[in-house]
Parts: sequence; C-alpha cells; structure tokens
Amino acid sequence: MDKSRLGRILAAIGVVIALALAGWGLWTVTRPAKAPAKATAGAPAETATRKKATEGKRPTATYDELAAAVQDVSNKYRSESGYTPYRSGPYAGMSIYELLDMTDDMDGVDDDAMADEIKTADTMPDDTSPEDLAAEITRLRNAYDAWDRRLWRTACDRFEEQSVTDGMKPVVQANPDCMGAAGDPPANQGTKESYQAMVDWYENAADLSARCSGGA
Repeated sequence: MDKSRLGRILAAIGVVIALALAGWGLWTVTRPAKAPAKATAGAPAETATRKKATEGKRPTATYDELAAAVQDVSNKYRSESGYTPYRSGPYAGMSIYELLDMTDDMDGVDDDAMADEIKTADTMPDDTSPEDLAAEITRLRNAYDAWDRRLWRTACDRFEEQSVTDGMKPVVQANPDCMGAAGDPPANQGTKESYQAMVDWYENAADLSARCSGGA
C-alpha cells in the first residue's frame, strides 16, 4: 500500500473518531441531570423508620395518675348508683339501685364487673410498668362508661315498660278529658336525663290523676 493511500485511510478514521467524540460530548452536556441513586433510595427508608418508632410508642402513666383515676371513677360510681329520682311519693329518697333491686333488674346492670374493675385498678402491683398503668387507666374509664350505659338503659327500659306503658298510660287514656293535660310521656333515650324526664312526667300525671278523681 502506498503512502498516499495509507494517509487517506488514516485521515478518514480520524474524522470518524472526531465525530463520535463530538456526539458523545454533546449528549453528555444536554441530557437531564439525575439525582444520586443512593440518596433517593435512602429517604423512604429513613421516613419509614421514624414512622415505625412513633407508632410503636405506648402512652405511659404514674401511680399517682392511676390513683387519681380510681378516685374519680369511684366518686362517679357512688354518685350515679345513689341517685334518687323521685321527689315525692312512696319512692322519694330511694336510690336507683334500690329501685332496680326491688324489681329484680340489677342483673342487667352487671354491677360486679364495675366493682371488680375498680378493685383491679386500685391494687396494681408495685412493679407495674408505666405503659401498663396507662392501659389500666383506659380500661377503668371504659369499664365505667359501659357500666353507666347499662345502668340507665336498664332503668329506662324497666320504667317505660312498668310505670309508663302498663301503669300511667291506661289511666290517661281512661279519662282523656281530665288527664289530657298530662301530655305524652317523654321518649326513652336510655340515659339518666331521659329516665328523670319519664319520672317527672309520671309524678305529674299521678298528681293530675288524684285531682281528676277528687273532682269526680
């Protein structure tokens, strides 16, 4: 091969290499920047770790806080069970517990469960963890709320059935001209306020019935 031909071949190869290098450089400059893969992959893992640590943290409490909760619930328990709804008549001064006991309805209240929970909370071992103390406070308050609902639902259902539906309603219906002023009995909402409203209606209707009978 003569020198002139070899020179032309080398020149052509040089041009191809130059064009290739120029194209690679242009692509490198114009392509979008890409964030480091390691940093991107690490962010979700760190977030998940922080989230897991937060979710796994349980509430804590002290023995003093538990004692305060026991005292609070015990006071409410005594107050509710000793509530006296009647203002006059043969049942005046009788507590709701005494009234329900007279009609054998205390089973529906499940009073033993409430008393047991108070005792459990009041006798927690000295080595109980702060987390378990907090959990016991929650159980105690939930037990009281459930007991309170049972108490007044039982009382309302019994009073509506015995004293309103089977007791006073027939008296009102038998003498509508005189007893119409009694109005309709309050709706049974299963609450302490609802129970008291029904008792008030009953006492008012009983007074009205006595006046109607005297006037006849």
